[in-house]
Amino acid sequence: MTETPIRIIPYTRGFRSTLNDMLFFSNQLHLHLDWSHVDTWIHSPDAVVWVATQGERILGFLGASRPIGGNTWIRVAVFKDESIVMPALNALWKPLKTALSALGGTDIYWMIFDDWLIMPLRELGFYPTDEVVTFVRYNAPILLKSTPYAIHSANMNDVERLYEIDCKAFAPMWQMTLDDMRHARRSAAVCTMALDGDTVVGYQLSTSHHHNGHLARLAVLPHMQGKGVGSALVTDLVRYFTRRHTDYVSVNTQLSNLASQHLYTKLGFIRNGYDMPVWGLKI
Repeated sequence: MTETPIRIIPYTRGFRSTLNDMLFFSNQLHLHLDWSHVDTWIHSPDAVVWVATQGERILGFLGASRPIGGNTWIRVAVFKDESIVMPALNALWKPLKTALSALGGTDIYWMIFDDWLIMPLRELGFYPTDEVVTFVRYNAPILLKSTPYAIHSANMNDVERLYEIDCKAFAPMWQMTLDDMRHARRSAAVCTMALDGDTVVGYQLSTSHHHNGHLARLAVLPHMQGKGVGSALVTDLVRYFTRRHTDYVSVNTQLSNLASQHLYTKLGFIRNGYDMPVWGLKI
C-alpha cells in the first residue's frame, strides 16, 4: 500500500486550534519570538508560515519572519512527534526557502534552544555561525564618574526615534521591526534614552520578571559608540533595579561582539555559561 504523500500548504487561521494544541503538547517545539505572543505574530504580515499535512493529519508547522536586509530567522517550528520531524521538515523546507527568497531573503538563521534540533539542522545543511551568550550582574550599584549625557525616560511617543537608532546600531540579522519595537516598549519595565544636548544618541530597554531584571536591548548610534553612552545607560539601569531590590540583572550579547562584552565586563557583569548557538544557511 502506497503511503499518502506529505502536502505543504500556507498557514491560515483555520489551523489555529491545531497549532495551539501542538504547541502545548509537543516536545519537538521551537519558538523564537522576543516580544509577540505566537498567536499575534503568526497572524501578522511579518509571518511566513507553512503547514505539513498527510491525508487528514497535520504533521507540523514551520515559520520565519520576513527578511530584513536579506536576513531572516526561523521563529516557529513544531512537529506532532519525533518520528515525523525529518520527513515533515524536509517537505516544508523547500517551499519556505522559495517564499523567503522571493521576499529578498539571502540568509536564514536558527537559534538553538534544544538539542533535538541539532541533527535535523545538520541534515538541512545549517552550520554554526555565532553564539548568544549571557552575562549577569548581582545586586550592587555601579560607581561611575559623572557623565555628559542626560538620561530620560522614553515613552510610546519616542518609539520611532528609538527604532531609527536601533536600525543604525545593529546589523540586519539582529534588527527589530517597528512593530517589534512597539511591542517591546509596551512590555518594558523601564526604557530610557541618552541625550547629548538635544540629540538622542542611544537607548536601553529592559524587562523585569519576579526579582530579576533583564537588559533586553541596548543601542547606541555608531558614531557615538565607545564614548560612554552605553555605560551611562547601563549604570542608570542598574541603579533603577538596585532601588527595587532585584537579585540580579542579566543581558544577552553575541560571542562575536567583543565591544559589548568589554562594556558589560567593565561594569561588573560576569558570563554565566548559558549560551545559545546560532546556526545559519545561505538560501
